[in-house]
Amino acid sequence: MNDQLKLFAADINTSTLTEPRELTALRQIHQAFTAATGWELRTELVDDFDVLPGFPRGESAQRVRLSASVEADRAGVPRVDRPRAHQLGVAIQGLTGELRETIRALRRREAELAAGVPVATHRDEREHLAARLTSILKDSAAILGFRSAAAYLLDGDTMQLKLRAYWNVPRSRLLAPPRSLESSAADVEALSDVAVAIDSEAQASAWRAPEPCGAAICVRIVSSTMPLGTLWFFGRRPRPIRPRQLALARVIAGRIAAELEREVLLAETQSLAGLRSQLQEAATSTIGDQRPAPQLENWSLAGWTRHEASIGAAFHAWHAPRDTGAWCAVGECNGRRVAGALRTAALAASLQSLWRQTESPSIVLGHANAQLFQRDAGDAVATIAAARLSGEDEVRLSVAGDPAVLLATENGAKELVDIEQPLGMSGRLRPRERKFRMPRGAALILTTSGVRDALDDRGRLFGPRGIVRAMRSAWSSKAQVLADALREHLDAHTRDHAIADCAATIICRR
Repeated sequence: MNDQLKLFAADINTSTLTEPRELTALRQIHQAFTAATGWELRTELVDDFDVLPGFPRGESAQRVRLSASVEADRAGVPRVDRPRAHQLGVAIQGLTGELRETIRALRRREAELAAGVPVATHRDEREHLAARLTSILKDSAAILGFRSAAAYLLDGDTMQLKLRAYWNVPRSRLLAPPRSLESSAADVEALSDVAVAIDSEAQASAWRAPEPCGAAICVRIVSSTMPLGTLWFFGRRPRPIRPRQLALARVIAGRIAAELEREVLLAETQSLAGLRSQLQEAATSTIGDQRPAPQLENWSLAGWTRHEASIGAAFHAWHAPRDTGAWCAVGECNGRRVAGALRTAALAASLQSLWRQTESPSIVLGHANAQLFQRDAGDAVATIAAARLSGEDEVRLSVAGDPAVLLATENGAKELVDIEQPLGMSGRLRPRERKFRMPRGAALILTTSGVRDALDDRGRLFGPRGIVRAMRSAWSSKAQVLADALREHLDAHTRDHAIADCAATIICRR
């Protein structure tokens, strides 16, 4: 036995792809290639077994194959060197692949634009569904040459077939009980994506057709995700069924599935119309404290809340019982948009009521935790940073969870807190309370994790450094200027990112 690899001639007959038929320009290029080089250009699919272990796979799943052209030899076309012809063929194949990908992407984009056509709704839309289905069945039966047609839909609970739409079928069939799949051989075959063609009464009896007939067609009605039922066409006399009729019956079944899906879409659209307006109203109340920032003698306050959509789970709030001091807090709750928004609204309301009873942020968070745990029985978890500003420079601060709290000055900034236990984990919580004095000209920055943990399109973290850079870019004596600069930098950081978390910020400037 020979241990060496056997070499085959390059122009041996192999399984290749056919020449491009739908692209006239590419076919002309192939013909011009043969006339210029004396070689016929073919494209062969690369199988997984053609790639040896340890060797990198090429980007293309096809490779160029050259073969001698008999027609070029008869015409006396000189054959160029094989390496040069192969190099030119590879370049042509690359352009061919790019053109096909462009056409495929264009078709998908046009289909997406077609799917974006708005669906118009009318008050009597639901009353016309039966009429539309009947009209489709009537016209389809006439085109196929059958006397009647019927659509049987599956019951999702019992997996039985019930007559839902018909043409030229006795009305009494609507009162008949649904058909079981066990006694519906043709329907089971059609639901498995095999069209059933019945051309005699004997076959109709064997396939257990739901109506007496001499010829019939049964195809499945299927949506993009699941089968919906079966479509039947009945003929009185035996007749042969042609493949073209089966193909047309499938198209008609697709039209019926589209009408059914459109009806479901219209029903969902009408039911969500009122909910959409309610969400818009709720969004305006969950953005954050809508009142202007308190005007204090020794402090300048500003804040904002940003949501990914119109509603979210972050908030900022403040309260100024006297002109010399104020409460401020930022926070966020877990849960999806609506659930999180409801929890943050309840938490913000709890803070507003508790601020009037004490001057200790630790006590405020403890009572807020008890109320949150009592409302949601441990399902809700909240992160919050609350600060009490009093006098000229005194600050009392408490946090729960992982908010970001920074003290910024002209010389730099530092983080003031670590991760603490969040609200809602247990019925009792007494977070630590920090008391310090603010230097003149400094800024206390309270933000949720949505600011610190924001990512850009490359996965880079905004982080405390991003907050500090934003402060330095617009260092001013007014808190509103700093808050606007922080939001602009955050928006620029997350502009190209697909998902942006909710975020809230309050800046206290002395």
